[in-house]
Amino acid sequence: MKILDRVVSALASLGVIVLAFFAPIVHWLYELPPWQLITGIIGGQPNDKGLTADDVSIYDILTLFKDFGIDIKTIFAGGEEPNPNLDIFVPLVKPVVIFFALTLVIALAAAIVSIVSNAKKTQMALGAAGIISLILLKSSFDKLVAPIVSGQVSVAGLFNISWLSMIVKIDTITLSGGWVYMIMMFAFLILWSLSYILTSDEKKQDKKKQRPIKSK
Repeated sequence: MKILDRVVSALASLGVIVLAFFAPIVHWLYELPPWQLITGIIGGQPNDKGLTADDVSIYDILTLFKDFGIDIKTIFAGGEEPNPNLDIFVPLVKPVVIFFALTLVIALAAAIVSIVSNAKKTQMALGAAGIISLILLKSSFDKLVAPIVSGQVSVAGLFNISWLSMIVKIDTITLSGGWVYMIMMFAFLILWSLSYILTSDEKKQDKKKQRPIKSK
């Protein structure tokens, strides 16, 4: 039972790391101005903005940047030709990176503790810390994407491609499924550890009741 418990706890903790990179964690809603023009010409809905929703993972985002030839390290570390439109994001991206990395560290620590010991209270504390870190991550992420959603920085300015704003406009960006799943994994770790503690206490009490009373 102890081995099974450690395996389940470790898998739940490592699951957070897997979800962080490969689960759809960012939800964005964008408009397609050409679609509104086309529907207007063919007599469709005049207010149809061609709203399209999509969910992407961290892996998808990194792939997108790579396809556009954008080097994230060069941008924020100060490359030879930095995009001035991204200056506003430099102080905003740091908290996001910090809390994202902290979440991964907490998940890794929880996995290690799960494997090497039965310190359930420590696992519960790490699970709670992971949830708090994810909440702070969302708060930081909302501040990071606020200039894009508000229109302060356009899609064209973001990627430094002038024609891009003619075909797409960002309406909403927020953390979604993957972020929720990560919270659920940490919550599961807390509940699993708590159930283990409660069942262990019950077994100890049963053993005490079953002990024969020594006659004097």
